[in-house]
Amino acid sequence: MEFNDKTTVGEVVTKDNRAFNVFFSLEIDFCCDGEDNLFKALDSKDTTIEKFEELLGQVKHPVSNKENIMYDTYKKEELIKSIVEHQHKYAKMMMSKIDPLFLGLLVEEGKDCEILFDVYKLFGHMKSDLAQHLIKEETIDFLKIINAKDEAEVDDIVNILKDEHEDVGHMMEKMVELTDWFNPSNNSSEKTKEVFKLLNDLVVDTHFHIHLENNILFKEI
Repeated sequence: MEFNDKTTVGEVVTKDNRAFNVFFSLEIDFCCDGEDNLFKALDSKDTTIEKFEELLGQVKHPVSNKENIMYDTYKKEELIKSIVEHQHKYAKMMMSKIDPLFLGLLVEEGKDCEILFDVYKLFGHMKSDLAQHLIKEETIDFLKIINAKDEAEVDDIVNILKDEHEDVGHMMEKMVELTDWFNPSNNSSEKTKEVFKLLNDLVVDTHFHIHLENNILFKEI
C-alpha cells in the first residue's frame, strides 16, 4: 500500500499483515492506538518510512492473519461472526488452559521467582475482565451493533468497549514489561517456558482481536 500523511497505524495492519510483526518489534501500539498517524508513530521510534518499508520486506512469517484475509471487506455481520468464532473462542480456550498451568507453576517455583506472582496477578485481572467482556459482546453489544440504524445508536457502546480494550491493553503491556516479552531465562524450567509461550500466544492474538474491533468493525458502523 502507499503511505501518505494521513495514514494511520491501524490502516497499515488492516492492509498488510506483515505490519503486525514490525509494529510489535518497534513497540508501536496499533490496536488501542490504531488511529495514531503512521509517520508520527515511526518518528517516535526514530524510524523512517524507508526503514519501515525495509522491515516489512524482511517479514517472512506474519505472526497473525497468516492467510492475509482482507477483513475490511467484510460486512459488520460477517466480521462479528468471524471474531466470535475465532478470536473469542481462542481467548476463552487459552485462558482456561493457562490458568491451572500457571497456578501449578506458582506452587512449584514461585518461591524462587517472585515475579511470577506479579505476572499471574495481571493475567488473573486480564482473564476476569476479558471473560465478562466477551460474554457481554456476544449477548448484548454485538446484537445492538448489528441492528443499529446509525452511528449515534451505538456511540456509547463503542466508547465503553474501546475503554475496556484499553484496560486489557495496559495489563498486557505490564506483563510484557515484567517478562521481557515472555522471554524465559536460560535456566528456566520447561513449565515456565510452556506458560510463557502460551501467554505470548494469547497476548499476540488479543492484540489482533482488539485491532479487528477498534480499527475495522467500529469504523464500519
